[in-house]
Amino acid sequence: MDWKTLAQMQTSAATINALGWRYIPRVGGPGADLSQPILYPQDAEVHSAWTGSGTVKWTQLSWEQNPGQWHIIKALAELPMLETTPTIMSKGIVILKPNKGRVLK
Repeated sequence: MDWKTLAQMQTSAATINALGWRYIPRVGGPGADLSQPILYPQDAEVHSAWTGSGTVKWTQLSWEQNPGQWHIIKALAELPMLETTPTIMSKGIVILKPNKGRVLK
């Protein structure tokens, strides 16, 4: 990857706004004592990156191999592949900023 593309990636990934969900179940009954969306800002540093292409192949398992999710994987494997896009793999670090997190309303 050329240095100009890498510089653009570094600029665009500098700040990431991740969404989380804080959930505390109610004791002694159904529902939640607390259930709210949370924004967690993060800083990212991209040190290097590579581009490539590939394919997706689902490995279908039997009910005996994966009794809880075999039907989900089977349904996904049966979906048609409409389009593929270039793949980017990057190496770097992400710095969580919990002190800048906030509840979304």
